[in-house]
Order: sequence, then structure tokens, then C-alpha cells
Amino acid sequence: MKKAKKILFVIILLIFSVYCLCCAEEVRNAAFSAVNRCLTSLIPSLYIMMILSSLLISSGIISAAGNFTERTLGKFLPINGGIAATLLFSSIAGYPVGAKMIYSQYSSGRIDRRSAILWSGVCFGAGSAFIFGCTASGAAGNLIMISTAAANLILAALISIFGRTRSSGEENSRKIAVSADMLTNSVSSAGRSMAEICFVVTAFSVIAALLRKLGIITAIGGFFAKYLHIPAAEAETLITAFLDVTAVSELPKNNFTLLPITAAAISFGGICVFFQISAIFRGKLPVLPIFFTRLCGGILSCVICRLLLPYFIFSESIAVSAVTPKIYQASSPVPSLILIVMTAVLFIKASPSKN
Repeated sequence: MKKAKKILFVIILLIFSVYCLCCAEEVRNAAFSAVNRCLTSLIPSLYIMMILSSLLISSGIISAAGNFTERTLGKFLPINGGIAATLLFSSIAGYPVGAKMIYSQYSSGRIDRRSAILWSGVCFGAGSAFIFGCTASGAAGNLIMISTAAANLILAALISIFGRTRSSGEENSRKIAVSADMLTNSVSSAGRSMAEICFVVTAFSVIAALLRKLGIITAIGGFFAKYLHIPAAEAETLITAFLDVTAVSELPKNNFTLLPITAAAISFGGICVFFQISAIFRGKLPVLPIFFTRLCGGILSCVICRLLLPYFIFSESIAVSAVTPKIYQASSPVPSLILIVMTAVLFIKASPSKN
């Protein structure tokens, strides 16, 4: 089995290398699109959330909030207070932030490996700004938000059955403390994580272009077009959305029948997000359990959205993914470039001097 995996990996790597050599123009366009998306959308929207999440953990605010959530939410779910606070924060922060917060708690010894693996798949959300800015607005956005949040709560209730994980006495008694070094370390940590995420997004963009070149996306899209009774172009866009969730913004307007599967794609997160989480985990935690957890989350979101759909539509026209996300998207990449330079300067200043 190991030998077969190595052979398969070599074959895939050879195909990818040949594609990069023979289709340089397509590779350039895919990489340029990914870099532009990182500079104008990903960095402005996610960087501050990465810094904030690191500060919340290192300062002890998550622990303090965990005491409150454990006394309130813990009455309904047997859940660690810090994890409960992370679950609430991740629902508005964006996809990789929840996984990063869980990994930080695991690295510091506040939760065990088993809990980190289980809850990384639940502390997972697109964020309200992404849903309302990039996917849908009005009643459609509310429906998708409720569907994805409800799916996560159901998963949390199911996972909590496997064991009640509570904070240790040391964690509960920890006091809030904020310092300049803490802020510097948080910015440095967020900068490294953002660099890894941007590299993954760029590489994945080229991989997605290769799949289109091979006709794989077209073939799968044609199959689902017949099954879902939708145009082939829409089916291909949905398949692309399950690879990279930002593709949901390309879905057509005024087609509320796509809302359940759109909610499923957003709840699942896309393969690219799992690559980002893998970069955050650095191989210390497996990503495959998160993948299966999010598959369940996508199915639950689809079912919930379909059940609630008649109550939210109610004789109004729904526009699915009709708006270009102005909340996150910068008008120029210059602010992001300046932010990168400032982070690099911080790295140099924070590193120990040989002199």
C-alpha cells in the first residue's frame, strides 16, 4: 500500500510538472489570479482575524470567556469552555481561524489530541461577512447563515457524546494579561500562517486549472447536471465551489433552488480550505477526520436549508451570490503589500541578533 501511494504520488507530480512546462500561459494566469485574490481579498479579511485569535488565546481572554460559556452553554452541551468560546468566535471569523485556535490550545496543552481532532471539524465557519458579502444577501444570506450554524450545533451535540472535555483548574484560574510582546508575537504568528495559506491557495489554483484542462471538472459537472436538472455551466461552478468555496460568487442570480446546495458547499468549505488547515497543523494533527466531519456538516446544512427554504422565500425574489464582496475586497493591492512589508520588518526586529 505504501509503495502504491508513492507511485501514485510520483505519477501525479509528473503530470503536474508536464502541465506547468507545456501550459505556461495557463499556469501564469492561474497563479496571477490566486495572488490577486490573496492581496485584494484574503489578506485584508483574514489577517486581522488571525492576529485577534492569537491574542485571544495568549492573553487568556478565551479562557475567561470559556468560564462563562461553560457555565451557560455547558448546561446544554458537555463541552469545554474554551472550545465553546472558540466555536462561537469561529462562526464569525472565517474558515481557518477556528482550526488555528484549536491547534493553539492543543499546542499549549490545554486540550488533548483527541479533543483537538474532534473539535477542529466543528469550530469551522465561513463567517457572516463572507456569506452576506460574497454569497447572498437579505433572506437568502440569513437562511444560509442559520443553516450552517445549526449544522455546527448539531455536530457539536453529537461529538460531545463521545466524551465531556472540560478545562483544567489551571486553565479556569488563568488571569487576563496583555503586553506589547504578546501583540508582536501574535502579529508574527499570523504573518507566518497567512504566508502559508497564500502559498497553498496559489498552488491549489494551478491544480484546479489542471483539472479543468484534463476535463475532470467538466465530466463531473455533466453528471451532476443531469442528476440535479440544472445547466451544465451551473453544475461545473458548483463542483468548482466544492474545490474552492469562493466560486459560489459565480452562481447565477435569482435561482433560489440552488440555495440548499450552496449552503452545503459553504458548510463543507472546499478542498482548498483543508489544504490551508493542513498547513496550519504542520502535520501534527490529521486533516482527514475534519474532511469527513465537514461532509456531514454539508449534508446537514443542505437538509436544514431545504426544510427552511419555504419560510424564507415567501414570495420574494432571492439573489444567490449576486454581489461582489466589497466588505473584504480592497480596491488596490498596495495596502496588502505594505502590510506584508511591515510584517517582514517585524520578523527581522523580533529575531535574535547575532551581534
